[in-house]
Amino acid sequence: MTDTSAPASPGTDQRTEAAAVAAAGSPPHDAGMAHRMPRRSPALAAFLSFLLPGLGQAYAGERRRALLWALPTLAAFGILLLIVLAVRD
Repeated sequence: MTDTSAPASPGTDQRTEAAAVAAAGSPPHDAGMAHRMPRRSPALAAFLSFLLPGLGQAYAGERRRALLWALPTLAAFGILLLIVLAVRD
């Protein structure tokens, strides 16, 4: 008779846990995740990006991408404002 309590190979426990996660649709609470990002609304992120490019990325926690989108947009608005003010005078 064989002992069924011991795993058959070194990676069996990981595969079994991965299969359970895939079947359940979400990882168990003690899956070893150091920190978990709060769930963000994709619709709100899209709306914020509509208002100002980069705001949706900032809302989602992607600060570097937010700056890459926001800085050129803000610079273009600034240049446009300078042109409008120069033409008015």
